[in-house]
Amino acid sequence: MIKRFFLGFRFVFEGKRLLGEISGLKKWILLPFLIDIILLVVGVLLGSQYIHMVVAKATLMIFGGGGGWSAIVYYPLLVLMWLIFLILFFYFLWIVASIIAAPFYSIIAEKTLYHFGLVEGGPYSLTLTFKTSLKMMWISFVRGLILIMLGFFLFVSSFVPGLNILAGLAMFIILALDAMDYAFEAKQMNLRQRWQFFLSNLPEFFGMGAFIGLTAFVPGLILLIMPLAVVGATGRMAQILKRNNK
Repeated sequence: MIKRFFLGFRFVFEGKRLLGEISGLKKWILLPFLIDIILLVVGVLLGSQYIHMVVAKATLMIFGGGGGWSAIVYYPLLVLMWLIFLILFFYFLWIVASIIAAPFYSIIAEKTLYHFGLVEGGPYSLTLTFKTSLKMMWISFVRGLILIMLGFFLFVSSFVPGLNILAGLAMFIILALDAMDYAFEAKQMNLRQRWQFFLSNLPEFFGMGAFIGLTAFVPGLILLIMPLAVVGATGRMAQILKRNNK
């Protein structure tokens, strides 16, 4: 059980290892990586301007202009708003980035599974790759809407003592499951098969969720590791399937 947890915990490092082994994978990693960086920089710049404006207006409306309480409350309120913004921003940015980069992630998952001999065709099966990419973009959009609603519920739950830890853990496990979903689609697994796979490999998913949780302490890191997370999650799934002779 503990060994399986740490196998899941190391899934991003597994992705880095596979990146050096699988031919032609690096060019598909680079594109979503650049997309994530652009979204991250633009989001932080726009968010910074908006938060300062909102906090300034709030303190002005409540305390009026000038110093006094307005100056005392401004910075604590600014820090609080930044924390709330970062929590929501990185969660929703993960979703947006997943939708935009879905075609690239589906190709990455397909090539990784081909490396393990778990999909037919070949690394240059462009027709299958194109169909899977379009399908994955639509699935990512629908899944993104579901995750937004679920994320709102988890965010509200995070303010309830006792539930906040469970809510955070659930969110990180969902993100780990999201990283593996591209491999599920490339393997053409139905919803029941995916659910059974998840329940049968909870230690690995808890380990993956724990690693993603640690990345939350470094703002923006969770976005930068997304491509490697997809490779690592696909590789971990492939190893589990081979282990179970499926």
